Amino acid sequence: MAGAILNIALAIWGITFLFLSIYFSIYIFDPNVIEIPFQKIPIMMIGFGFGASFVAMFAQLGGGIYTKAADVGADLIGNLI
Repeated sequence: MAGAILNIALAIWGITFLFLSIYFSIYIFDPNVIEIPFQKIPIMMIGFGFGASFVAMFAQLGGGIYTKAADVGADLIGNLI
């Protein structure tokens, strides 16, 4: 029960932190902004999520490729010795 509550609390905290960091970064990069585009922030967050999952997928695939290459290299060295 406590694990589920902690999981949901961390998810809400993460979404809030991401929203606020994008919100305040608009002021940092463009101090002359008059109105914050609230409709664009969730779209930026979705793009961030897609990018993060895309990077995670390639990291997982890359790790498998490097592992396979290491296995092949070890087999070659084992056969030569």
